[in-house]
Amino acid sequence: MVLTPPPSGGGALIAYGMLLLETVPERNFASREEVLLLRAVMQEMLTARNEVLGAEVPTLDLVFKLLEPSNVAKGRKRLERLLELGTAALPPIPELRNLVGNTTHVSTIDKDGNACSVTLSNGECSGVVLPGYGIFLNNFLGEEDINPGGFHAFKPGERLGSAMSPTLLISKRDGDIVSMGSGGSNRIRTAIVQVVRNMLTHSLPASEAVSADRVHYEHDTLFGEATQNPQILADLAKDGVRLSSFPKQSMFFGGVHVAERRADGSFDGVGDARRSGATRLVHHLQ
Repeated sequence: MVLTPPPSGGGALIAYGMLLLETVPERNFASREEVLLLRAVMQEMLTARNEVLGAEVPTLDLVFKLLEPSNVAKGRKRLERLLELGTAALPPIPELRNLVGNTTHVSTIDKDGNACSVTLSNGECSGVVLPGYGIFLNNFLGEEDINPGGFHAFKPGERLGSAMSPTLLISKRDGDIVSMGSGGSNRIRTAIVQVVRNMLTHSLPASEAVSADRVHYEHDTLFGEATQNPQILADLAKDGVRLSSFPKQSMFFGGVHVAERRADGSFDGVGDARRSGATRLVHHLQ
């Protein structure tokens, strides 16, 4: 698994979430137990983000601190305690700012296995365009993952962090390559963790891994899509889980766009309908 390095914090947090899930007994796909597990993992990802990364721009030193075995072990112990709570409310953590923006992602793979995964964000747009490139600069300072200290706290000249997390999966066994990424502010990392888990743990093809309902946890609330297994969320709400249920799949949960080259040389691609994703296979004639 190849993830985005600093100054993006998203790649490190995705890695942290996957490390937490490594030692957890397997749950059935789209089950009540799976939803509660994801809720607890997302809570621990937020806790670790605040505890280790804090208001700092992510650096390699902070990433190593987040992913060092002793810190992951501490996170796994906290995760065990969260899972013991079942459907009870999870302990509160500091609120994080989250502004709706406009982020897109492109995933590409060619017949030789060259893969490219690019995420680009306009935010609400700063009104400034890079001359000669046609790229809008983002008004990033309102993004909690980039400027968690709030307004007037960022030092001029410092490099910005990022939540964007273009990701590659490379199979050592058969050479299968997957390129993916998403828009969605701080939902980027939780969307990618779920799609990767669906593909690697639940063995779903890319199309099903992307189209499966998603959940996201923050502000002491479990947000969830209820289009495929609505009864699971309904039962959790009855059992006391603070829930915000979406009757339709929503761009709130990101848009994970995937390109895949299989070991046999065939291709697959998935454009997440949540964010108007599309795919195209291009044949180059000699």
